[in-house]
Amino acid sequence: MRKQFSVAVAVAFAAAASQAVAAGPIADGNWLLSTVNATGESAQAILKVETKDGVPTATVLFTPTRAQTRGGNPTANPRKPEVRDFKVSDKTISFTFRLPGRGGATSALTFVGTETSDPKKILGSYGSETSTIRAELTATDKDKLDPKEYLVRSPAADAYSKAIQAQIKPARLQAQARQERDAEKKAQLLKEATEAMKAAETEVPKLYRDVLAHYRNTPAGYDAALALIRSAGKTHATTAEASEWVAVVESQAAMYGPRFATPALTQVADTLADVKVLSPIAVRVIEPMVNELKNSDSATNQVKVLTIYRNALENAGRTPELKPIDERLAKLEIRLDREYLASVPPFKPEPYAGRTEKGANQVVVMELFTGAQCPPCVAADVAFDALGKSYKHSDVLLLQYHLHIPGPDPLTNRDTLARASYYKVNSTPSTFFNG
Repeated sequence: MRKQFSVAVAVAFAAAASQAVAAGPIADGNWLLSTVNATGESAQAILKVETKDGVPTATVLFTPTRAQTRGGNPTANPRKPEVRDFKVSDKTISFTFRLPGRGGATSALTFVGTETSDPKKILGSYGSETSTIRAELTATDKDKLDPKEYLVRSPAADAYSKAIQAQIKPARLQAQARQERDAEKKAQLLKEATEAMKAAETEVPKLYRDVLAHYRNTPAGYDAALALIRSAGKTHATTAEASEWVAVVESQAAMYGPRFATPALTQVADTLADVKVLSPIAVRVIEPMVNELKNSDSATNQVKVLTIYRNALENAGRTPELKPIDERLAKLEIRLDREYLASVPPFKPEPYAGRTEKGANQVVVMELFTGAQCPPCVAADVAFDALGKSYKHSDVLLLQYHLHIPGPDPLTNRDTLARASYYKVNSTPSTFFNG
């Protein structure tokens, strides 16, 4: 599927701010962009917003980087990101935030925000179309930051970190055991890993509950609630508990705008839909999204939302409501195939004109080993299909084998495994010409 990167950044700002200008809701001045997580805020850039001839503009004054250091301390990034197409309306701000990379490469990220009761703070989301995190813009009188200001820890950082450390301790011990050559020490590390895993099963939910009890209305409270929801089936959470956790996620996510809240709540519904006793909660969460679906929405998004909804309805025992959902999904699957074939490959394969030598009549055999759960295989699979459109079977014979790499693949069978064993293939994608 072709994915178009969104460059819109929505920000609502109080017009009562003393330095506000008539051009829109953003005030002239410096603004600190920070990403937000459970343990604190991480500075990304300081932007300067100013209005010239009635037109609002923005430039990057400062960006920290943790990759370059002098004496162990982070320094200012010599390659500043660029703000392009900065536009302001009465309710929104839109711009492209382009970040220079190595070798002249660039990446683009967007911030989409909403107003808060504080006229000097704008909450929103930051990232790409497919992945966003919480972020905020804060008015500042600074044009650069001291390295100590790059990261501001939240009051909940220590409490939340305890849960994370307890959760990753078993994996850390297992990794140490894999590297240990002494048999006795290896056995001891594996024993400690097993004990840590058992302890984590009971300790981690308690730690997250404790975070939620003391920091409910904070980013840490949101993350703790989301973690508890993910383990709701395993911990046999009650409907009352799950409802409370969902309420925290809903209220906290809403603060950062629909661009962040919608995927977050979709994830919540998807998780709870698989737990029969909690599936009615999933129905309540996903149903508003189903009602808001439009035919103009991407088929991929419609299928995702409707599939979660169907699963939740079925587990909730509302089977009479499945038929219309199944009918919509069937039509969307046809549309998905049509859209895929129209856009993939993202170029037009040119038909091979044929060989000019009369004696050249041998067929080239190409064999591709791939996997349904192999992200790097996508490009190889697309190219494989393109070859089929360029060459006749009398010129190139194309064979494709699926393997359980990196995860289970329903198209894998004894023949594909045998062929992989013949070539000693242990990674995908792997390609062989004429053996």
